[in-house]
Amino acid sequence: MCGDWVDRTGHASWSTEKAVVTGIQAANAVADDCHLKSNVSIIQAASDTLQLTALRQLARTIRGAIPFGLEIKP
Repeated sequence: MCGDWVDRTGHASWSTEKAVVTGIQAANAVADDCHLKSNVSIIQAASDTLQLTALRQLARTIRGAIPFGLEIKP
C-alpha cells in the first residue's frame, strides 16, 4: 500500500511526490522480499526548518482540539 497518506519513513514531501516516493519504496520492498535487485533510490527530503516544525505542531494541536466531524465555516 502506498500513496500520499502513507508515510512510514518520514519523507517530508506532499501529494504527488509522496505518492511516487512511497510507490518506489513499496516496489523496492517487494523486490527485496523476492531477492531481486532494484536500482531505484530515493533522495531524502531536507529536514523541516524550525518555523515549519512549529507550524506543523500548531496544526496538530488545532486539529486535535476540534471535535471529529465538526465543520468550521469561514
